[in-house]
Amino acid sequence: MHRLQGTISDMVKDASQGISFVCNNIAEYGGDPNRIYLMGQSAGAHISACALLDQAIKESDESESTSWSVSQIKAYFGLSGGYNLFNLVDHFHSRGLYRSIFLSIMEGEQSLKQFSPELMVQDPSITNAIPFLPRIILFHGTADCSIPFEARFESPLK
Repeated sequence: MHRLQGTISDMVKDASQGISFVCNNIAEYGGDPNRIYLMGQSAGAHISACALLDQAIKESDESESTSWSVSQIKAYFGLSGGYNLFNLVDHFHSRGLYRSIFLSIMEGEQSLKQFSPELMVQDPSITNAIPFLPRIILFHGTADCSIPFEARFESPLK
């Protein structure tokens, strides 16, 4: 069976491959490998946060091979992102991204936690991955209608 629609795993993998390319090739293009910053906006903020967290988890498990390191990222800036998918399902449904479609893209309701960075950083099973993450700076406007301000990320890591 051939899938016609990409899912969140595909998106996170694509983002990670893009980050890997930058980390491994920046010097060839005149960039400074010691000054790599990552930024994402809206869905891009969510996907790039997932990619960073996924990479940190892989790095904390020494048996995993990786093509880039979270340590290469000086800081991550998330702009108007949604970091807890459970808080967004109903909002998106009311705006026309119907629950069934959203859950299909997110690989089912059982995967919402796995792709919710806010919840993942609270999971005791990945505590050892948290120190691998770069500095994280999140911005969100109070008048945002796409992803409501109330659904913003609230870090337990203060």
